[in-house]
Amino acid sequence: MNKNKEYGFTLMEILIVIVVIGILTSITFVQYSKAIEKSRSIEAKLTLARIRLAQRSYFIQNGRYTDVWSDLDIELPAADNCVSTHYFKYSINQNFATATRCTAGIGKQPSGPNYFITLDYDTGNFGGTPGYY
Repeated sequence: MNKNKEYGFTLMEILIVIVVIGILTSITFVQYSKAIEKSRSIEAKLTLARIRLAQRSYFIQNGRYTDVWSDLDIELPAADNCVSTHYFKYSINQNFATATRCTAGIGKQPSGPNYFITLDYDTGNFGGTPGYY
């Protein structure tokens, strides 16, 4: 009788478990990063909605939309520039407002995908880079 029976895992079994854990971790991280970026796009949508309200108010008084920030009754710290407190910079014209993700400079969390979100003043429809609006 052989009473020296060894118990435990082989090196191959341990390596397979480590590889499987690594694959699952990488998949989870990618999905987590996408979810975080989608949640950041909510900042842009809320601010674009505020811009649209200000533009609609201006339209009621003047019969047209404006492309000048000072004409609007709204304060935006990230208007036309990236600032350290926001993920987006905003621009306006006479048809729609645009939020562009800050990816360089002093914008909040500058690393990340480069994309934009637009909002049409008349229809209230969002547009821009697919997957982010």
